[in-house]
Amino acid sequence: MHAAVSDRIELICPGCRRHGSKGIIQFPLKIAKVFHWERDHILEGILECTGAHCRRTYPIIDGVPVLLKDICGWWNSVKTGFCGEWGHSSEIRAFFKSLGCQERETLQEQCQLGSIIECHYDAPMNPPALPAGLGDPQVFWNTAAEIIRSVGDGPYHCALDLGCAVGRFTGELSRMSDLAVGIDTNFKAVAFAAELHRYGRATWARRIRGRWFEKSRITATPRQNVCFLVADALNPPFAAAGFDLVAGLNLLDSVRLPLVLLGQMDALLNDTGKLMVSSPYEWRPDICDPSEWLEAENLEASVVVRRILRGAIRPETGFHYKILQERDWIPWILRNHNRYWSLFFVHMMLAEKQPRHRNPSIAESVCGR
Repeated sequence: MHAAVSDRIELICPGCRRHGSKGIIQFPLKIAKVFHWERDHILEGILECTGAHCRRTYPIIDGVPVLLKDICGWWNSVKTGFCGEWGHSSEIRAFFKSLGCQERETLQEQCQLGSIIECHYDAPMNPPALPAGLGDPQVFWNTAAEIIRSVGDGPYHCALDLGCAVGRFTGELSRMSDLAVGIDTNFKAVAFAAELHRYGRATWARRIRGRWFEKSRITATPRQNVCFLVADALNPPFAAAGFDLVAGLNLLDSVRLPLVLLGQMDALLNDTGKLMVSSPYEWRPDICDPSEWLEAENLEASVVVRRILRGAIRPETGFHYKILQERDWIPWILRNHNRYWSLFFVHMMLAEKQPRHRNPSIAESVCGR
């Protein structure tokens, strides 16, 4: 985490934020300890809640703050595979040892991370020829960047990329923002993004087949105006109305409460902010209960989401957006290995918040959930 980030944006404790008689009660985080500096980046340290009755602590690891309400539960569920060879300070290792964490990484997790990196950065030096009809993996990212640039705004003061993964779009937003923030619950993906943007290079394991991998390397222009956090998009560690642009690319169908996700995005935007969403609407009952899916018997999800944002469906949310750009059937391609590719077709929208009196039931108040 770049030291100057704390001066640009206030991070809020996700563990003690709640509704009170006078509105949302929330406390900012402060840097309590620093164990490892490198130039202007805090690579290892501790953030602490300033609330007198909370004082929860959150670690900074590899330059990435982990700001989750249930860090122990997250850690044991994702099995992010920390080990001593990463060189963490004894204080950071002690922090996670106190949570009773298991240190391991599965083959599936390694494959998934490689697929995400390759999808974001088109990384291989000699990628295999794509099967006929699959198209260019970069069409998705080029379309997203084109849509953002088409409105001609900028620079944004603060832009937020929810579900940033390895940070391709966060980097794009940093080119048109004073500060671009990316959050995700996948630590290894976020740590990769932070390393790439900090040093301008990063290495990763690209799967060839079965259990065989090859070492690959990516280079990029280092950027100082980006910040990556491990955080929950349904309980983001930010105060309301702090961003000019909030994006959630291919995230709606990957959270347990998609309508609440839209509410969080809305609450984080200022009065004239822009909201960008995309999704293939690949709803999965193991992630999200079918009763929460944003679709109807006679309407597909793209229509339902558009109408929700415009206030035509679920008006109790208080959403009132103008659709600025909309594209559909954008190919999004993931490679698992040389003979295993997944193809999705994505719907993408950019919308602008319209000022008016709003019902806070899901919008402004949602940051206090």
